[in-house]
Amino acid sequence: MSASSERIILTVDKNKKKALLAMLKLFDFVQVETPEDVLKRFIQRAPKNVPLTEVDILNEVMENRYGKAQ
Repeated sequence: MSASSERIILTVDKNKKKALLAMLKLFDFVQVETPEDVLKRFIQRAPKNVPLTEVDILNEVMENRYGKAQ
């Protein structure tokens, strides 16, 4: 992805997805990624040794969901 590229999200009828993907592959300026591709890239790039305990994680979740840590 170049600096001049822009990401968009499309919702497509399941029955027409294959045809749309085939058409998009004809364009050299379009890069197609599935949600699974994006998740895989995120997991590969995520830090491996995060210094958080389960309690730290629970506190973050509680604060974000309910506005208060446990």
